[in-house]
Amino acid sequence: MNAGVGRRDITPAPGLAMSGFAARNGPPTAVGTHDPIYVSALAVSDGVSTVLLFCYDLIGLPSEWVSSTRPTVERECGVAARSQMYCCSHTHCGPGTGVIPYVLGDAPAVDKEFMALLARHTTSAAREALNSMSAVRLDLGSAESYAGWNRRSAEASPSGPDDGGVDDIDPAVVVAQFLLDDGGVLATLVNYGCHATSSRDSYYSSDYIGYMRTLVEEETSGPCMYVNGAGGDVNPRGAAHDFRSFELAAATGQRLGRDVVDALGSLEPSESHQVGSASAPAQLVYGDLISLEQARQIRADGEKAAARAQSPADEFASMWTQVFYAERVQEALEDPEGAAHIEVEVQALRIGDLGIAAFPSEFFSDDGRAVRRERGSPNLMVACWSNGLWGYTPTRRAMPLGGYEVEVAFKIYGQPAVWDPVSGDNLRAAARLVIGDLFP
Repeated sequence: MNAGVGRRDITPAPGLAMSGFAARNGPPTAVGTHDPIYVSALAVSDGVSTVLLFCYDLIGLPSEWVSSTRPTVERECGVAARSQMYCCSHTHCGPGTGVIPYVLGDAPAVDKEFMALLARHTTSAAREALNSMSAVRLDLGSAESYAGWNRRSAEASPSGPDDGGVDDIDPAVVVAQFLLDDGGVLATLVNYGCHATSSRDSYYSSDYIGYMRTLVEEETSGPCMYVNGAGGDVNPRGAAHDFRSFELAAATGQRLGRDVVDALGSLEPSESHQVGSASAPAQLVYGDLISLEQARQIRADGEKAAARAQSPADEFASMWTQVFYAERVQEALEDPEGAAHIEVEVQALRIGDLGIAAFPSEFFSDDGRAVRRERGSPNLMVACWSNGLWGYTPTRRAMPLGGYEVEVAFKIYGQPAVWDPVSGDNLRAAARLVIGDLFP
């Protein structure tokens, strides 16, 4: 097969609203850059089919933006829209993109000029990847890492739902390396599932991922790309409500980087050079809505709490989780059909013996492990926060235990109700279908 890589610095100027935390250790807008954030593009072709994989240092991308960018990339670069995959690292130290509609402060939740420039950077990175394609051999390997921990466990969150042990995560590290004829490394692709939430500081950063990339790039002398996996219930090990820092980012990234290097020792050549893509629709189904009377009471309580708030962050929290939530419920009750479910895309790429399955949600590690068990490809990367972002899809185990992911997060994503666990079932079923299409 032939492959090429392109990378663009997408770090905006300070001043844009940051996304991912309701409150930070500084202002709600970026005051500077700790380390650059990037979009990287990987183009792979078998001479018949070509696929493009994009990896962004961003919290997520709206599905509407992905849908509008794909045709532009197809028109300017010649790769079919259906063969483009858009993956995000879910860093909480990046500019808002619109997947979370509310932010603290006066800056808009999404800067239209940044998003327009992001589309141009995406096309430029794709063009560079396609224009630099060379013959490559694909090697695949895996290892395990506990750089992350189960953030719903009692050890990680003493006041949380006590949902499993601290090491109850999907520890799989899947590595794909593209080697040139002269033995050099064109690129190393890494997949692991963990929130990029090491720091609450008001600086742009790729979080632990940048430290991991640096270590791997120094080891391999080639660019490293990261696909974040089933980490909806996984945080960097040691992260707590009152402890986040760039020191934690460094420790997490270096630990994961060493585990990636271990995985490089297990590499074996892919027996296939076939390239392809497939996609299928899946339904995300809403759980039960509260009543109109309940919504009105929650809104009234939220307005009172906001008026009594002692800080902008407290005022914002009341508005975010009560007033805005109640408004969204009222809208949903006025449109019962629209509040039943939404249709999303589950996509898969085949690159030799490597499969990459993309989900537009925050998958729990249980679901990630289930997808791996049901895999049809010899090596499978689970790519979450990809081709859109619609929030957490809790599992049946998690739902009755509650916690942030079940009780609060859907409000932050601007949804009227939590996603019913059948949503995860639907996503996995669609994944089985598209992976089966690519690996019959």
